[in-house]
Amino acid sequence: MTKLLQWLHAHKAFVWPLVFVYTLAVSFPHLIVQNWMRSIMGTTVAEYGVFYGRLAFIAAALIAGFTISYLLALKKHPARRDLLIAWAATLVMAYLAWKYLSVNNSELVHFVQYAIPGVVLIALTRSVTDSLAWLLIMGGFDEGYQFWGINPTWGIPWDFNDIVMDLFGGAFGVFFGLGFLRTVPARAINWRRPGIITLASIYATGALLLATGFVLLYEDKANPNYWFSLSRLRNKSFWFYDATWGPRTVHAIAIEEGLVIVLLILALYSIFDRRHEVIDQ
Repeated sequence: MTKLLQWLHAHKAFVWPLVFVYTLAVSFPHLIVQNWMRSIMGTTVAEYGVFYGRLAFIAAALIAGFTISYLLALKKHPARRDLLIAWAATLVMAYLAWKYLSVNNSELVHFVQYAIPGVVLIALTRSVTDSLAWLLIMGGFDEGYQFWGINPTWGIPWDFNDIVMDLFGGAFGVFFGLGFLRTVPARAINWRRPGIITLASIYATGALLLATGFVLLYEDKANPNYWFSLSRLRNKSFWFYDATWGPRTVHAIAIEEGLVIVLLILALYSIFDRRHEVIDQ
């Protein structure tokens, strides 16, 4: 694994375009995958239960397998304590996201989908914060495509529930990869990294567009003078349930909540960068 991560870092010019292609490949076929999943789920509540149960079992088995591999990899790692804390915290937060933010177990795919580029990005960037910033941008692009491209007329929000799960899935990949990279105590965290700068630019541009009224958080059909909104649905209550979406009652993250929550997640994980930095083997 260490040699693979070293190879990825040594061939950035080749690997970065692959990350871009991966983002497109997992975003644009979303409707095809969604319809395929529906075709194999069955048609009755009992069949849904069996299908979702199998997905939960597969997810638990994958987590157990990778956790065991991770523990073995960390035996002599200099940042072992902090990596174990980060891994355990991610497990807890991913569980809470699954329980309270996902409408059904088919959304477990978010964790796998973003864990893969998480491993690649930590090899490329050597920074937890920068890697997660890129993963946040990737997740935002995916949900934006669903909002505008797949469901342009649905009364839905830009789905921060899914983006939060994307981030935790990405965190699994990032910290798994870190288990095979050498670290030393951090000297000074470098915030001038491409992913962080790009994400900050997106937020700054969004703030400017919101301040000038060109973009709204929520759709306003009586206002013809704005370009677009980030949601066509206002939450009527804290908890949300729709039988056509899945069997769970969940909290649908409001737009203003989501914009803050994802930054708080990045800030939480950036603690690792303040304490450790990755160096060449």
